[in-house]
Amino acid sequence: MKKIVFLALSVLALVACSSDSKVSEPEPLTIQWSLSGTFGGSVLDSLRSDMNLTGNVNRSASTTLHLNGYDTTYFENKIVVEHVMNGIKREAEIDEAGNFTFRNADAIVLQGRNDVRFTPRAKGNVNLSPWSVTVRAMVY
Repeated sequence: MKKIVFLALSVLALVACSSDSKVSEPEPLTIQWSLSGTFGGSVLDSLRSDMNLTGNVNRSASTTLHLNGYDTTYFENKIVVEHVMNGIKREAEIDEAGNFTFRNADAIVLQGRNDVRFTPRAKGNVNLSPWSVTVRAMVY
């Protein structure tokens, strides 16, 4: 009888401990972000969605943009810069202030329309809004 009582108490203790030790996953967060800076001679001011740039884009230069809302709690220190039509992707490092620089030649072709998509890397429980931003630029 003592063995049964001891066994029952052990099972109850185990059940009580296992219910307390459940690890809850962090709640998903949605983070709003945008870009600002100068790309191809056009000023990007709080760009949150697709945008057309007018004028020429200098392919031989480099561009530095700022990720507005950058916080290491939510973002990794990388952003993907992609030429959408050619499928060429390059990663750029984001510094602690949210700035990143890339060579224009990595993101645009010699002539014609260039859709350049910027996609920051988010941490596990973070949903980005928007998930990417596309800049459309013409090279003449």
